[in-house]
Amino acid sequence: MSMLKKKEKKEVDLMLAKLIYYEGVPIHITRSVFWQPSIDVVDNVGPGYVRPTHAEMQGSLMKDLKQEVHDRYINSDIKFQ
Repeated sequence: MSMLKKKEKKEVDLMLAKLIYYEGVPIHITRSVFWQPSIDVVDNVGPGYVRPTHAEMQGSLMKDLKQEVHDRYINSDIKFQ
């Protein structure tokens, strides 16, 4: 890895660490199955990506996620008793 890439990596890593620290996110989020895919999807979109607003996250995105989880449950063979 070039020196510039090492510096860029360090900058990104520190920003992620700040997010976790200042927002009180449990450090075990870095072990989540969603951690690397979340990083990858932002990386794949590129520098033009603009994060969702609080209202979008709290509203339509959570509604869509709730529906996705519901659909997976309905279509699965596992049923909770």
